[in-house]
Amino acid sequence: MKNFLYIIIAFTFFSCSKAIVFQKYDREKDAINMFGNNSERNFYKKITIDEFLNVEWNSGTHGSYSNTSFIAYDTTLFISDLSGRITSFSIFSGEETGELKYNGEIEQTAVLNNSQLVFIVNNEKEKFSTLVIYDLLKGDESFTLILKGKFNNELVVKNEFVFLVSDFGKVFKISNYGQIEWEVDLDTEIHSNPAADDKFLYLATLDGKLIKLNLKDGAKKLETKISDGFQSGISIDDKFAYLGDIDGIFFKISKNNGDILWEFDTMTKIVQTPGYDEENIFVGNLNGDLFALDKQTGQEKWCYQSRGLINTSPLIFENIIFQTNLLKTLDIIDKKNGELLNQIEYDSRCRTSPIYFRNRIFIGVDKGEVFCYSFEKKLD
Repeated sequence: MKNFLYIIIAFTFFSCSKAIVFQKYDREKDAINMFGNNSERNFYKKITIDEFLNVEWNSGTHGSYSNTSFIAYDTTLFISDLSGRITSFSIFSGEETGELKYNGEIEQTAVLNNSQLVFIVNNEKEKFSTLVIYDLLKGDESFTLILKGKFNNELVVKNEFVFLVSDFGKVFKISNYGQIEWEVDLDTEIHSNPAADDKFLYLATLDGKLIKLNLKDGAKKLETKISDGFQSGISIDDKFAYLGDIDGIFFKISKNNGDILWEFDTMTKIVQTPGYDEENIFVGNLNGDLFALDKQTGQEKWCYQSRGLINTSPLIFENIIFQTNLLKTLDIIDKKNGELLNQIEYDSRCRTSPIYFRNRIFIGVDKGEVFCYSFEKKLD
């Protein structure tokens, strides 16, 4: 008998809520449809912006957040929280426009697969989770899928399929009709956000392996032992994968054969999904250190010490970096030299990786608070 039980169920399991519904869905509209902007987990925006921010609005959800992020489409911001809710807001006013409530926790960022909103609920007091495919045009669930185990890793959308990875190494490819195209049991714990290019899904395991699966059929194309263990998410570019381990070692690895090109010791455990631009990799650790490393050599360019645990991803622009931490601050850092340019303090810990959407910055902090910032000026 398979360890994973999956059943398509016809009933809904969410309680009182206000439907999230769109009159139409245009693929050409601006959107952030998953954690990290895309399946490669690229947090880089190739624009120059101002380091001085104005609060445009401050709103809230009913629950706090895990170390996730937000997604957005056109004029709508989508936020998942630990009270089992997906809440939609107007990006311009912060007005709540809809809310879906489930009995459990939503640990990851929801994803947009065209006009479908897809997310996983870790059901309360149960040993299973529920994948929900919600039709934004109908304002109702299209499909739900029961899966044994818990899911705390971020989802991937690629080629109109959704890929999900359980905490115990079950990997699924799901169609937009709620069908399981394939499943693979890696028989190992995974507490790392996966990444994908056009052909392969990349995963890092708690026992220190890098694994590459074919997106088409789930066939394993690479499995190589790298370190003592990974809890960092993976970021990838054309040829390389970047990630850090539980000992604080950061790696650049060949996507083709798993060879280690270079490694850098940050001295403290890394759980962050790193960010990069054309020349640099930016990685933070649980000591609160944010490093800028040369992509080619791994040489340190600078280190910014926030003194607050870093477990969220940086938002990177041409001139500055936005980095949140558990010291209750948003640090705005000069990308050239690592100097602090500006800092915003909060009453609670910063929980989400900041996003940039339609010339605004969005951040979530403890107690379910959401902040939207505009820039005092746009440099170019």
